[in-house]
Amino acid sequence: MTRRYARPDSAELEASHRVCEKRREEYAAELSGRRRAIVHAFPARQPVAAVLVDLAAHELWTFIGDELGTVRDRLAAYEGLAGVDIRAVLRALGFHPGERRLADLAPPQKSMTLSRSGRTLRITTAVLVQGSCEISRPFG
Repeated sequence: MTRRYARPDSAELEASHRVCEKRREEYAAELSGRRRAIVHAFPARQPVAAVLVDLAAHELWTFIGDELGTVRDRLAAYEGLAGVDIRAVLRALGFHPGERRLADLAPPQKSMTLSRSGRTLRITTAVLVQGSCEISRPFG
C-alpha cells in the first residue's frame, strides 16, 4: 500500500520557517544567558595550577598553589563547564559538577589505523591542534 502525501504550499512552508526561526532565536537567547567557562588544570591528575576562562565576560583567572582552593568557589558560579577530560579535571580539583552541563574537548577517537600493516597513529590534543591550526609545536 502506497501513501500519497500532499506537498505543502508556500504559505505552510513560510509558517513552518517562522516557527523554526523563533525557536532558534529563543534557544540562542537562553544560551547567551548561561554562564559558561573553559577549565584547564596542570597536571590534570594532581593539579598545581589551574586556568579558568569566562566565555561571556572574556576574563581569565589563574590559580597557582594555595589559590587552588578558591577555584571551586569560582566554578560554582557557572552553568556550563568545558575542558580536556573535564570530569577528571573537576575530580582532581575536588569540585562536584552536579547538574551542570559538561563539554569534553578531548578527541573522541584515541587512535587511527594508517595502513594494512597495522601502523597506528595515536591522536592526542597536541596532534589535533597541530593538524587543525598548523602550529608546529603546540603547548611547547
